[in-house]
Amino acid sequence: MANNCFYMMHIKGDKNAIDEFVGMMKNGKMGRFFSVEAEMDSDHEAIVSGDCAWALSSAVLLSGTNRLGEPTFLNKMRKLGLSIEAYTEEPVVGFEEHFVFDKGVIAIKEKAALATYAANDLSEEDIQNIAEEHNVTTDAVIASIDDEVVRIGGYDWIFDGKPAIAAVNAVLRERFLNFIEKEIMESETGMYFVENDAWLQGDGFSPAEVRAMADELAADERTELVMVVGEDPFITFYPDFAEYLQAERESLAGVSISKDNLMNDRNMADCRNNKLDSLIHAAEVKGIGNAFDSALGTGAVFAAKVSEAGTDAPASYGLLSNVRGMRLSDFLEQSTDCSSGVDTLLLTTDQGKAVSVVEECHGAIRADGTEKVTEIEFRQLKPFVAYKTAQLLQNGGLDAAELDSLAANIFMDMDWLQMCTDLAEQMTWECSTERSELAEMLWNGDPEQGIAALEDVAVDDDDCIKQEWMGYKPGTPRFEIWKDFETNFSKDGVSLCELSGFDDYKVEYKDPGPTLSESEFDKLFGSDVREGNVQKDVSDVSWDDPGSEDER
Repeated sequence: MANNCFYMMHIKGDKNAIDEFVGMMKNGKMGRFFSVEAEMDSDHEAIVSGDCAWALSSAVLLSGTNRLGEPTFLNKMRKLGLSIEAYTEEPVVGFEEHFVFDKGVIAIKEKAALATYAANDLSEEDIQNIAEEHNVTTDAVIASIDDEVVRIGGYDWIFDGKPAIAAVNAVLRERFLNFIEKEIMESETGMYFVENDAWLQGDGFSPAEVRAMADELAADERTELVMVVGEDPFITFYPDFAEYLQAERESLAGVSISKDNLMNDRNMADCRNNKLDSLIHAAEVKGIGNAFDSALGTGAVFAAKVSEAGTDAPASYGLLSNVRGMRLSDFLEQSTDCSSGVDTLLLTTDQGKAVSVVEECHGAIRADGTEKVTEIEFRQLKPFVAYKTAQLLQNGGLDAAELDSLAANIFMDMDWLQMCTDLAEQMTWECSTERSELAEMLWNGDPEQGIAALEDVAVDDDDCIKQEWMGYKPGTPRFEIWKDFETNFSKDGVSLCELSGFDDYKVEYKDPGPTLSESEFDKLFGSDVREGNVQKDVSDVSWDDPGSEDER
């Protein structure tokens, strides 16, 4: 029995022609297609996918006719005037294909190796063997897990009619950067040139992989001054590219924490007497939780140190992992009292790189007016350490004391930890998204929460609000509220013009420059203009004719 090969095609042409072509695929007259699912993407485009035998190149007759005289794939495509781009994947033998057919002519035909491993079936020894086979670290293998599968090789399925680019993951990235670093070190000038996308085939990199890494690195703003992507040569690496490579591999070992940065716009203390600030803070707390939970969903594990501020009480330790079914909010609630709110801080280096995340949890106010404040610092485990820790948690058998000891050992061992840069970037994005959604809700109102729409708040003759809105007292000028609103949300791309439906309305301020003196004005225009003593001859104007709108 033939191995099944998954395929996906993007077909362009006349709708009737597409329907006829797909119909022949379904009834077996176009080759060995075991399943055919078609969906029109527009009046002249369709996406067709399913399974075929072995590979697309062997599933269809690419030239001539079959023994029954029925039209073949290319012949029928030519007659119907169709253009097709197709990708296929055969995971058993291990390859992917990419074709571009232009009205029956094969414009592009490519093939790439593909290796897939079920992550749940991998032992620690398996991971080490995969790492050795591809000459990368175990961290790179673990970081390449996507949807519970380690995928190495293959294409990024982009339907643009151009040569394919490889799917970039941690394995390809590490292999490529290790190679470039070696070449730079061996170069007399400290520079290295990749003349074209096929230049590194003898070194184990396909043209698709070189194109993909060129795009990947060029999109990183940190490489702007240390490499150039062009045509001749295709890529130029300068000596300073070594500094970029050093930053890529930086761990927490030997890194000193120099300062902390508040992730929230304002801390809890500044929000307690302002409803609008409180809502913004709550939106940010939700966004930060979303970022953590997203990272947990991809296998991230965090070691946590829990300590009560202002006391000598010993710290406790814990592990935050998706294996334990925990979200960030669950961990905080189980660890301490957060009833008065949470502030989030980033501990960073002088260069602004995120080392760890601190959740400052505010508890209930005590009788003496003070509050309990608990600091929970989260440090992210390197991928392979996270994988082994998750396996240990999955197997169970650790009591509370053993779990605390394990978490403490991991938290203190900087060689097992990594920077939180990606998490910090995701938190920033999630906070901005949540604030944007809050701005739209406030503008439109929310009857369920008893929040009146800002655009509908009643005003008096002086344009001051008649009722309280988000802590603003009656009598507050509406313009003042709008100004505060725009100040709070403009950094997230929110503007009152867009919320009001005037998204095309833009005001560009221009400095008028110095004002003309009376003498200068008279010299240019005459004193009659300045004094308003100018009359226009209107004898030729017909008063019966209203004229055009511009003339009026």
